[in-house]
Amino acid sequence: MVVPEGLGGRFELRGLLGRGGMADVREGWDRRLDRPVAIKLLRPELSTQTDIRLRFEAEAKAAATLNHPHVVAVYDSGEDNGVPYIVMERLPGHSMAEDIATGPIPVERAPTPTSPRSTRSSTATTPSSTPTSPTSTAPTSGSKASTSS
Repeated sequence: MVVPEGLGGRFELRGLLGRGGMADVREGWDRRLDRPVAIKLLRPELSTQTDIRLRFEAEAKAAATLNHPHVVAVYDSGEDNGVPYIVMERLPGHSMAEDIATGPIPVERAPTPTSPRSTRSSTATTPSSTPTSPTSTAPTSGSKASTSS
């Protein structure tokens, strides 16, 4: 099977963004809506295996039900010339692998549960009006405040 350079007459395939255990993610372009997309393509050598295809389709359906600022949106899924694909939101910026290669991520850039989607690739700021110190009794993320009587 040959991976097509266009999918369903709508999506244009571009460069490789990443590789996983069962699929490749390519940069793409949605010709109908004139927007960038990421396209996950099941590897051709795996697309003949029924259990793998079913898992890939289940992933597309499950991901499409999610709506969260830290999860990419699924726009479409299908099959073209025997190759299953999932079309997702394409985020600007660089990959996590590139981030990790530069060293530790500064605390100021670490995402928080309340970070808006638009700050994914930008440096977050912390409010200067709420200083904390190592001896502060304020609860930290993931911990509960303790009370003493």
